[in-house]
Amino acid sequence: MPLLYRNLNNNFSEYGDVFLKYSTRIKNIRKSLSFEELLSKPFHAYYVRSGCCRLLMSKPNGNEKVNAVLKEGSLLQMYSRTQLEPARSLFRFEPYPEVELQGFTKGEYESLLIENPEIMFKILTFYDDLAISLQYDMANLLYSDGCKRVASFLYSSAGNPSASGRPPEGGEELTITATQDTIASFIALDRTNVSKYLQRLKQKGIIEINRGKITIRDYPALKRIVTEG
Repeated sequence: MPLLYRNLNNNFSEYGDVFLKYSTRIKNIRKSLSFEELLSKPFHAYYVRSGCCRLLMSKPNGNEKVNAVLKEGSLLQMYSRTQLEPARSLFRFEPYPEVELQGFTKGEYESLLIENPEIMFKILTFYDDLAISLQYDMANLLYSDGCKRVASFLYSSAGNPSASGRPPEGGEELTITATQDTIASFIALDRTNVSKYLQRLKQKGIIEINRGKITIRDYPALKRIVTEG
């Protein structure tokens, strides 16, 4: 059974009022920032109070991949302060289209975690799940053919309530919002091959494609492609 590796719980909105007790520095950001610019600020963590932002990773050919999407309630820890400088230069922070961030200095963030161990435990759980998801991604890239990688993306997205609106249930059709460019950026295939494999799944009656939305008509069949072989 494959891990639904995109179903990661980075939603701390239930602690929004608690966060205000430790920091009141809130700023609305409308322009793109390099990760180096974020690291130069005196904050070790950010909480998304409203809006949305994306973390983009540059590819050697100049194209960019969406590495993460942070919505209202998400936490962004600047753990990459420990990364090598060349790795840090690959990332960029982009409001989508704008985002309101609450910043925590090192001391404020330490106090928050020490005095609220349930938040610390939830953060540790999130990063444990994230590490496992990255291992799954790596295995998928190394050992799966293109069709299986596309199927895995659809299967995982359909199993993520934040993507499909609700978890999959037997016999029901599920619709997810994802363009071919979005899928290509997640699974390291070019758009042409993504289109080819989507058409293959469509010909088998597993999915329907309509203007940036993909409806999964045969979830069990999609699951078999992902789990078998």
